Amino acid sequence: MLTFFRSNKHYLWLVLFLFTISPFVVALFDQRPKDTCGNEKFDPSLGYLKSTDQILAYADKEYKGGSLLSLEDTVSYVAHITDIYKRRFCHGELNYRFSENWIAWVAGKLFWSHFSSMVLTKDVVKYSKCLCNQQTLAYMEALIQKGIDVRTVGLGYKVPGHFLCEVWYGGAWHLYDISIEPNWDRIEHPHRDLEYYLKDKDMFYKIYEGRIQRSLFDKIMEQQVYGERNNLPGKKMKFFQAFTEVLTYIMPIGFLVLFLGSYRKRKIQRVFEI
Repeated sequence: MLTFFRSNKHYLWLVLFLFTISPFVVALFDQRPKDTCGNEKFDPSLGYLKSTDQILAYADKEYKGGSLLSLEDTVSYVAHITDIYKRRFCHGELNYRFSENWIAWVAGKLFWSHFSSMVLTKDVVKYSKCLCNQQTLAYMEALIQKGIDVRTVGLGYKVPGHFLCEVWYGGAWHLYDISIEPNWDRIEHPHRDLEYYLKDKDMFYKIYEGRIQRSLFDKIMEQQVYGERNNLPGKKMKFFQAFTEVLTYIMPIGFLVLFLGSYRKRKIQRVFEI
């Protein structure tokens, strides 16, 4: 077969063209199943908000406060947009499918599952069900666009682990978790910084009771990792997924050009052979 393709390169380019164009054909029929969520605030009617700009426009339209110039307005707006993100997303795995980014999909299957786990916010916000880190990074990006400082907070280990963030206002950090959706009304001082709650983990668990088991809570509270202010992680993975997405469009064009050039060259050779 290799010998055949060496002497008939135009067939090789044709096969590669057909393969790289196939994800676009599959996309016409490959629809994700409808998202269903359990005990969460998820509101499927917000599914039409498929970009950060659309979510912010909706949030600004619905917001009844001021212009974020005062501490009271900032606190009120953060609470407002937090509620929107809790209703817009629910918890679940979100990976690229073959029809969306076949290179990332193949890399995730063959090498490392994280290659296909979406980190590009522009892609994440198109869907409703995603993991804690995906939800939180989309939420943080929206706050940064509004001029509100944030930082990541990682709890626990790779397995088990949890991802949430802190928001800066009033000269201090304030903890927010839009993924597990804890009940902050159960404690006297909600949305203080994580360091405050580490002093009394029994009190802190009250907001998670009924959401996660105590044994899991204790495990993920063994370790805390803070990110830098307004520095969203995953830059290398974002570059990989953005680059491979561009390649999925360039490669079919390139293979088509190679096929046409090779086919034309082959026809010219046959004329001279005759």
